[in-house]
Amino acid sequence: MKFNCAIAFDSGGVKLSLADSKKKSPAFSRESEGFIEYHKDFLVKLTKNSEKINQMIKDAEKKGSFSVGSIFMELPEEAAETKIVQEVVPLGAEKKIQYKDVKFIKKYLEDKFLEWDQACVHNIVISCKINGKSHNYLPLGLRAKKVEAKVMLTAVKSKIYKDTEDIFYNIDRNFGGFVASRIGIFSSVFSEKKINQAVISFDFESCRFVAFDKDDFYFYEEPAKGLGKIIEDFSEHFSLNQGLAREIYDRYVSFKEVPYFKEVAIKKQGGGYTKLSTQTINMFFREKIRSIIQYLLQKVEKFLNYEVHSVSFVGKLNAKEGFYGFLKDSVSCAIAPSFQKSAASSCYGCLLYGNSRFLEIDRRDNRSLAQRFIHVYNEYF
Repeated sequence: MKFNCAIAFDSGGVKLSLADSKKKSPAFSRESEGFIEYHKDFLVKLTKNSEKINQMIKDAEKKGSFSVGSIFMELPEEAAETKIVQEVVPLGAEKKIQYKDVKFIKKYLEDKFLEWDQACVHNIVISCKINGKSHNYLPLGLRAKKVEAKVMLTAVKSKIYKDTEDIFYNIDRNFGGFVASRIGIFSSVFSEKKINQAVISFDFESCRFVAFDKDDFYFYEEPAKGLGKIIEDFSEHFSLNQGLAREIYDRYVSFKEVPYFKEVAIKKQGGGYTKLSTQTINMFFREKIRSIIQYLLQKVEKFLNYEVHSVSFVGKLNAKEGFYGFLKDSVSCAIAPSFQKSAASSCYGCLLYGNSRFLEIDRRDNRSLAQRFIHVYNEYF
């Protein structure tokens, strides 16, 4: 049985997501996490920890009785360059747009707007105009002499791409390509382009969100408002060391109402003990998390001109019991659940997108034969 794998780094650790490569539905298999040697540069981190990551994959293969085919790597925002460009691309004489023309249009834009030493990771059509009419993809089958295309290009240095290929080759693994972090976040929830939808990733080191509207693909990061900062605030407020505060979060924080009063004896950082009720612990974390979520939603609403259809969340909070009920009480917009509530990072979205690349798949004109006949008749008569 063949599985594919995605790898993502986060706060000194590594996450692996694995799923059946042949299933088109987002059937989740498993997500695992391991601690690795930290380095700020993701390529150095991958180099230093490639053997350990390979062992994690081997352990998963042995346990699940499958073999891993392609491995997709989440590309951190700091290693990528993303730009939204718009250009009129001439096609020569009027012709019916075919697959080769779509490839030509995308290659034309890459050649014009990317540097010579960059490799294209994503080329996503946001919108295009053909004969004065707007589309949110490049429609095959329509006739045109030129196409005005607006696309999002994500690129990485060619050397980084080649070095990553070599790292996986040296551990006898197939590198399936990069998936940008923002695309992984979005793909954890959506399997098609959704307008006025947003996904918030509540991570340990920061909080991020991505949002689509009809004209743009937005990404925003708030580095000082992650789960780690809340745990740090908790440790300072109750005079605890951060390691103990992290343990308290892991063990006692829940978004489900606790039906009874319970106290926990905790050793203070300066010596001695203090007693905290689970209600006090949960109230502290809930208020901090609610405040950050509402802050981020204000940013989302501003980006989407206050037309937010739904919002979803990925991250470690998803695994906490009662989190989605807490969300419904904390926000006014509709909540769209991720494909897997247990998926603790955008790594799972990276895997889904690596398997399908749904934002970059060329689509045919989906009008019926009769509709296309009427269109041609109106054009010529």
